[in-house]
Amino acid sequence: MSRILTLCAVLLAAFALFFLAARTPAPKPADAPAGEFSAGRAMADIAVMARVAHPVGSPANADVRDYLVKRMTALGLGPRVARSQSHAVRTVGDADYASGAMVENVVGVLPGRDRAAPALALMAHYDSVAGSPGAADDITGVADVLEIVRAIKTKGVPARDVAVLITDGEEAGLLGAHAFFDADPLAGRVGFVMNLESRGGGGRAAMFETGADDGAAIDLYARTAAIPDANALTAFVYKLLPNDTDFSVARQHGLRGLNYAFIGRQFDYHSPSSTVAALDRGSVQQMGDSALGPALALAFAPTLPVKAPDVVYSDVLGLIVVAYPIWGGWLVLMAAVGLAGLGWVRRAPGEAVTWIGVVRGFGAALLVLAIAALLPALTRFVTGVGVGWFAYRPLLARFAPFEIAMAFAGLAGLLIVGGVMQRPGRSGGISETWIGVVASGFGAAIAVQVVAPTADFVIAWPLLAACACAALTGWGTRSGDLIALPALAISTLALAWLGGLFHTLLQGLDVSEAPSLVVWLAALTLWPLTRIEPSEGRRGWVPAAG
Repeated sequence: MSRILTLCAVLLAAFALFFLAARTPAPKPADAPAGEFSAGRAMADIAVMARVAHPVGSPANADVRDYLVKRMTALGLGPRVARSQSHAVRTVGDADYASGAMVENVVGVLPGRDRAAPALALMAHYDSVAGSPGAADDITGVADVLEIVRAIKTKGVPARDVAVLITDGEEAGLLGAHAFFDADPLAGRVGFVMNLESRGGGGRAAMFETGADDGAAIDLYARTAAIPDANALTAFVYKLLPNDTDFSVARQHGLRGLNYAFIGRQFDYHSPSSTVAALDRGSVQQMGDSALGPALALAFAPTLPVKAPDVVYSDVLGLIVVAYPIWGGWLVLMAAVGLAGLGWVRRAPGEAVTWIGVVRGFGAALLVLAIAALLPALTRFVTGVGVGWFAYRPLLARFAPFEIAMAFAGLAGLLIVGGVMQRPGRSGGISETWIGVVASGFGAAIAVQVVAPTADFVIAWPLLAACACAALTGWGTRSGDLIALPALAISTLALAWLGGLFHTLLQGLDVSEAPSLVVWLAALTLWPLTRIEPSEGRRGWVPAAG
């Protein structure tokens, strides 16, 4: 029973860490210090611009345009309305869609000391879809840009121009972005782009996309983002999706940059419910905090980030960003091998190894994947909700209960496979079973390192944590006084991080099997702990009998 309580304590502690990391911060009031980002100040702009739906070409959109000109004039940006006939052709599946409109981008510049230096562009779009006030998409981005510019001005004259590009017609096919980057005279002076977007009504804003060869930009983000939320997996997956933002046009023109968005409360996306009242003020604050640091650094830096090889990167619970070159992934795997070897040395004395036991462990790992994919898929199926954006909306309206149900389905898979792995049979010992389990992890990590190296951290980091736990606990077969405490801490941290990955995959993709990867990785991390329990009569943990 004590072993079960120990594992439950680890899971509860991991959930608590994940929950704290996933929360949006408290919004700062309108009287916050001038140099800080304030959601209170941004909300004053949002309340004016997101009163009603304002699609491109509508009188309501013209009202938002006029308000932007007024606000940008007050900020000293010398705004101009760039009118242009723009059109675009998009391919979705096997069909081509053409769109066009007279767009009215609002463009301003905060002059820098060196007017010839490549400019930093802060970009968002002010049009909404028909029928939605667009408080989140993308009036929040617009208001955050204005508040960021105001904060930059409090630090003095920037080293370079800061261009403020508020595009029109984004919802109709990125029309304003095409008009600007294709023909606007200011476009040729832009050297770096920061775009602020939304695909929901709340949640933490992630920096989910960069330009090509943006290793230097990630390094800057890692050093300056106050509340980081970014990883290379989202950037990798986003390239495979048909989705686009204005930043896609900037990328097509060879520009580097950072693209931000929050995707929580997706029921409000492109919906009449995307109102000021429904908007998560914490999301407004977190997006601003996350973008202000890099914006300040870029505005006052003597040079902008140059072209540099892509890197592996991920935030850790919103506290820090870990980033390293692609070849560093091999070092992570080598470290995991070393820790696994140390665990082997510390295994139970005289424990034999048989191929049958190793194969059983490998099979158990595959069983985790199978059950972890099956149970969430069944949970998704029994909801009776179809696939597709409109069909999916009933689940989006009750996403929290749905996510809890999917999490419990994954946990059930862990418990089922845990029971199987705890009974290796007469021909297999615990250590040899673990060899098979960890071999599956190394096989997957090596394959991903070769095929998609920037995304390999998703497997390599939990594998490293699992091997560290195995080393500390003697592959789950013995442990000295208090030696398991670091293992419990490592496992808790890894599980909390995996909880964030589970949350992101479930929010971003209506693919019920996607979280199965997280369940499998959680099983790798937890397994070394299943053979230890609190000792009696002294402090510490000892191997469980049997």
